[in-house]
Amino acid sequence: AFTNAFSNKMGLLEEAHGGTLFLDEIGEMPLSLQAKLLTFLETRTFRRLGSTEERTVELRLITASNRNLKQAMAKNEFRQDLYFRINVVSMRMPPLRELGDDIVLLANHFINLLRYDIKKNIDGLSQAAQKKLKSYTWPGNVRELRNVIERAMIFAEGSLIEGRDLILPEEADAYADPASALQVQIPDDGLSLEALEKQFLVNALRKTGGNQSRAAALLDLSLDTFRYRLKKFQISAKTFQ
Repeated sequence: AFTNAFSNKMGLLEEAHGGTLFLDEIGEMPLSLQAKLLTFLETRTFRRLGSTEERTVELRLITASNRNLKQAMAKNEFRQDLYFRINVVSMRMPPLRELGDDIVLLANHFINLLRYDIKKNIDGLSQAAQKKLKSYTWPGNVRELRNVIERAMIFAEGSLIEGRDLILPEEADAYADPASALQVQIPDDGLSLEALEKQFLVNALRKTGGNQSRAAALLDLSLDTFRYRLKKFQISAKTFQ
């Protein structure tokens, strides 16, 4: 059924024979495919593409969805008959924001997982970082948590991830384009561009508690360029830690 297909290749249904077929995000399945899935679940039979021979498989089906399927049914976006066919035993997995201290356990898991890829010796999270993780709502659940931890590990300068290293989406949006939110009025008698640049460097260090990597990111500078400018203006990052 594809270019250079010179031999038979089993599909997922045949591969799952005698085992388990897991369908993730079933709520996103098109209605036309939902009808075909329902027919298969009722008969346990299917035909390979281009074949007239019916094949039978025995398998266990597990599905998952981050959508409310009852609401999807009300909008005619999910078939009611398929819902009742797959809803034999249901289990609600709580969102990340409801897991409390487990958020910290998951964050530490990602630290252990990513430290080899990032090649940084990060031992864990400070108390401030743990509190910040537990107070966030996590609309993106575990995928978002991993992304936040990975970003923090890249910018962290110590052996622990600090609260200031954790850049949550609302903070990232605020810092994404600082120039667009900043309106600098030039007075009639002019101003010193160097004094203004120095003030930006100082403000960035003050906002990040002396974290040079984070401060450089806020100003859209490479770390080497940022450090060069600190040296140029004789600014010590340690003053803001």
